[in-house]
Amino acid sequence: MRTETPLAVRHAELVGSGGVMEDRIFIGNKSIIVLDGATQADQTVEQTGGWIAEQIGQRFSTLIETNASDVELKELLAQSIADVRDQSGLKTGESPSTTVSVARFSEQRIDLLTLGDSPILTRESEGSPVNVLVDNRLDSSTQHLQKPARSQDNSDAWQSYYADLAELRNQPDGFWIAEADPAAADNALAKSVPRGAAVLLCTDGVSAMIEKYGQLSWSGLFYIAMRSPGYLIGLTKSLESNDADRSKFQRSKVSDDKTLAVVVEGLKQSRPAEGVVSFSPGRLLPKISEKFVEMGTL
Repeated sequence: MRTETPLAVRHAELVGSGGVMEDRIFIGNKSIIVLDGATQADQTVEQTGGWIAEQIGQRFSTLIETNASDVELKELLAQSIADVRDQSGLKTGESPSTTVSVARFSEQRIDLLTLGDSPILTRESEGSPVNVLVDNRLDSSTQHLQKPARSQDNSDAWQSYYADLAELRNQPDGFWIAEADPAAADNALAKSVPRGAAVLLCTDGVSAMIEKYGQLSWSGLFYIAMRSPGYLIGLTKSLESNDADRSKFQRSKVSDDKTLAVVVEGLKQSRPAEGVVSFSPGRLLPKISEKFVEMGTL
C-alpha cells in the first residue's frame, strides 16, 4: 500500500505543575498513540501513572505495527494490558492507570479508539464539521464525589478522594481506564473515518480549555491546534498561570501535563526547516517547541 501524500505528525508537550511528565506519545509507521497516566495518591511508588503509560503505550504500539490493520484495536489493547500485567505482576484495583487514545492509518480508513478522557477530533475535509470522540464517563460517574479544598493538596482528604475514585474504576456504573484488567479494552470507544481526514489527539490538560475553563469550542480548539499545537498549549498554560491560586477555575492542580498531536496528509509541505519550531506569538505566552515526525509510507 502506498499513498502519494505523506503522513506526518506535528506535536507539542508540556509538563504540568507537578514537575513529572506522566503523558506519553508513541509514533509508529502507521499509528500514533497518546496516553495520560493518572496521578497516584502516593507519588513515592515506582509504578506511577507515567510508568504504566510508558509500558502499555510501548506494547500497544508494537502490536499495532506488527499486526494487520484488520485486527481490532480493542483486541490489541486488551493484549497489551494483559502482557504488562503479567510481566510486572500488576493486580486489578491496586495498580496505576492510564488513558489510551490511538489513530491507526490504513489504505482506506483511519481507525480510532479512546479509553479514558483523552479525546480525538477529526475533520474529514476542509470546511466539514469537526467530530469529537470523547469518553466522558470519568466525569459523569464521579460527579457525586466531593473534591478536597485547594488548601488540602497534600492532606488525608485527597487520600480519601482517590480511594473513593478507585471504587468506581473499571466498573459498569463507573468509568473505564487502562490498568491491570484487559476487559477494560472492550469498553473503549471506537470508530473509523475515511483516510484523508485530519486527526487531533490530546490529553485532558489540553481539552481543559473546553471542559474545565470554557474558553473554546471543540471547533475552535481544532482550528488553533491545526495551525500550531505549541501555541494552543502556550495559551492554556498562560491562562492557568494567571489563575495560580485556582480562585477562578476550581481544579486539583495549577497546571496538568499537556500533550497534543495533529496528523494531516501532505503536512510535509509545511515542514519546518530544522524539524522543530518554537512559537511565542505574544510576550505573555510561554515559548513551546513543536516537533515534526514523518510516519512511514503506507
